[in-house]
Amino acid sequence: FNSFIITIIQTIGSLLIPVITAYAFVRFRFPAKNVLFMAILALMMIPGTLTLTSSYVIIVKLGLLNSFWGIILPGITASIPMSLFLLRSFFGGISKEFFDAGEIDGASNAVMLFRIMIPLSMPIITVLAINSFMGSWNDYVMPSLVLLQDDMQTISVALVSFTDQYYNMTGAYSVAFAGYVIASVPLIVLFSIGSKQFIAGISAGAFKM
Repeated sequence: FNSFIITIIQTIGSLLIPVITAYAFVRFRFPAKNVLFMAILALMMIPGTLTLTSSYVIIVKLGLLNSFWGIILPGITASIPMSLFLLRSFFGGISKEFFDAGEIDGASNAVMLFRIMIPLSMPIITVLAINSFMGSWNDYVMPSLVLLQDDMQTISVALVSFTDQYYNMTGAYSVAFAGYVIASVPLIVLFSIGSKQFIAGISAGAFKM
């Protein structure tokens, strides 16, 4: 249950913010647009391990220690540069005639985003959704540092703890491995549902970039 709460909120945030930002970069003109975009992309060059200590310090100072938001917010911010890069590349390949027709019909930018841009970009959005869900579901480092109470642990942290305890008691891994299989079921179901869009998004993204 903890893992589902964190993963679903983080996945939604990891999609919503880059989608709106990528739409702004594609549709609007504003000063230093390309400079700002390159500055955001530069964050992709910084390994996550280098920011682990500073992220933890910020979480503590903001009072997010032992809170789900201490996992969700860093996860969302870490996903923005790559997601923005892929979405802007994909959005830029959509014909402007769709938006010209929307403007003629009096559609606002919000309507064009949610009624034109997002439906036409479902393949790449599905790719990002699956990647975000898998990354959040399997994350171990941040939950183990931030969530200190046992009743707030995610499934990845709880499984590692259970594996150690079970092995110390029995000297076997059989039940623990069964737990890993059960924990992978949501990922298998998600990929089964979105596999067609996932493959289409990978193919289309490769051609558009």
